[in-house]
Amino acid sequence: KPVSSLVSDIVNAREKIKNILSGDVKETNNSEIVQRLQKLSDDNKEMRKTMSDMSSKIKILEEIMREITLSKG
Repeated sequence: KPVSSLVSDIVNAREKIKNILSGDVKETNNSEIVQRLQKLSDDNKEMRKTMSDMSSKIKILEEIMREITLSKG
């Protein structure tokens, strides 16, 4: 995968996490609160997955940077 693609994936993941964290809470009745908690739980799973993906992409980027540095020797 090209570096620019990895970088944009990381930026998008960061944006996604920010959006999940800034979700608004205006529910009043119990069923809405229960739905909201379920959504938060799903969002949390999604966020963990996104962060994990982001982490592995950062590792790939670091590896590419290391190779570039070594090749310049």
